[in-house]
This record gives sequence, structure tokens and C-alpha cells, in this order.
Amino acid sequence: MVDLAKRLRELRLERGWKQGQVAGRLGVTASVVSAYENGLRQPSYEVLVKLSQIYGVSSDYLLGLSGRRSPEYRHLISLDALSPGNAALVAELVRALKD
Repeated sequence: MVDLAKRLRELRLERGWKQGQVAGRLGVTASVVSAYENGLRQPSYEVLVKLSQIYGVSSDYLLGLSGRRSPEYRHLISLDALSPGNAALVAELVRALKD
């Protein structure tokens, strides 16, 4: 699964995130994320699903089964994919729009 390791690293770097930031979102250590990105360890099914949600791509893309990142969802973003500060700002905006 060389494609998985490569894609995980590329997606993280595209966002300018450190391995520790991804680890925090996954509930694992930075060394585990490093092992995923170096192909030394494979994520569980649950972690793979979380990774696809965090990066906003399909699991097929992560696994190298598809070259498409899931265009039907590329405009949507999960609050989990945002920094805590930005997530708080989005939540505040949503509350303001409800009023």
C-alpha cells in the first residue's frame, strides 16, 4: 500500500499540517501517523474512515483504487478538518445565522 502512505503524506502537506495535528484529530500519536506515512503500519478500518473524513477524500482515493478525490464532496468540509480556532469561528457564524 505504497499509494496510501504517499497520499497520506501529500494530503497532510497540502494543508500545511504537522503529523501531531493529524494525530490529535485521529486520537493517536504522531509516531503512529509517521508510521502510516512511511508504510510501516496500516490504519485500521475505523482510522481509515476518519482519515478520509479529515482530508475530505474517499477511502478509495486513499487506498489508490481511484485517482479522483471524490469531486462530489470536495466543496464540503468537516469541522474536524479545521483547526480548533477556525472550527470555533464557523460554529459562532452558524449560531449567528440561526438568530
